[in-house]
Amino acid sequence: MPDLARDIELADRASAALGVLADRLSALPPEDAFTLLRHLVATDRSVLTHVLCTGSEVARQQAKTNTWDVRLALALAFTANSLDDGALDIADALAELHAYSSPAGQQPPPRPVPRTGRRR
Repeated sequence: MPDLARDIELADRASAALGVLADRLSALPPEDAFTLLRHLVATDRSVLTHVLCTGSEVARQQAKTNTWDVRLALALAFTANSLDDGALDIADALAELHAYSSPAGQQPPPRPVPRTGRRR
């Protein structure tokens, strides 16, 4: 049988660690902040999404036996999906930012198309 007190302590330590990480993120140089954000939102290892999905599954199982309200399972599933979608959006935006900020991948700004003065 799981020890609830230890699980709550673990959740509190994880929350504190995320708070420290957020404080450190704001003090990092841009390239380091980019690397850290990219690492945090990688959807293949998003711990927050995994915890929410697991909680959603637990809530779904409890709702089947009428122990918990089904709305809790739906809310957890919605939150997990939203977080996962947001992580994908952030990852895409960070990839674009990195492509334009790195010298090797830097593309020149778009140039205006010259007008010839002729009309069709």
